[in-house]
Amino acid sequence: MTATDDPAGELVAGEERSRLREAVLRLPDRAREAVTLHYWHEMPFDQIAAVLDIPVGTVKSRVAYGLARLRTMETQS
Repeated sequence: MTATDDPAGELVAGEERSRLREAVLRLPDRAREAVTLHYWHEMPFDQIAAVLDIPVGTVKSRVAYGLARLRTMETQS
């Protein structure tokens, strides 16, 4: 079965993507920036660190913080 064979599944997936985008937009700027670069732009931590001019450990911390906040938002929905 392909994605086009399941319109209801496509609708649900689209709604989930939309909710995720909205949740990411509610993250604090620094966490949103790191999460977006890592997950949507598929940048490795060292490259994000270079772009943002911060240590790799700080990038990892911001991504972890952002993911934790997203999980908290999910449980509050």
